[in-house]
Amino acid sequence: MICLNRAPLLFCAFLLAVPATAALAGETKSGYEYIKPASRAMQDDDFENPGLLAVERGQFLFNSKQNGAGKACAECHGEDGAGLNTKNILPAILYTMKMLRKS
Repeated sequence: MICLNRAPLLFCAFLLAVPATAALAGETKSGYEYIKPASRAMQDDDFENPGLLAVERGQFLFNSKQNGAGKACAECHGEDGAGLNTKNILPAILYTMKMLRKS
């Protein structure tokens, strides 16, 4: 009796299933299309959308000096963050958090 390793067989099955799944799914849709009209209206309204509270808080923190920091992030990166280097954003955030904890 020949005993085959199952990993290559499962991998091949996966490779065959992916294109079939994509073909059956058709066009990718946003979750926005599935929510109720009341939820859509709330998301569309800048004053009712609770997610915008986090955005406003982030803007405030970006533009203000934090405890232990000599200057605000916006002083180097611009008020709108246009000068922000997004390639190294995670190390910069971790460093900033580490420095804030020390103070």
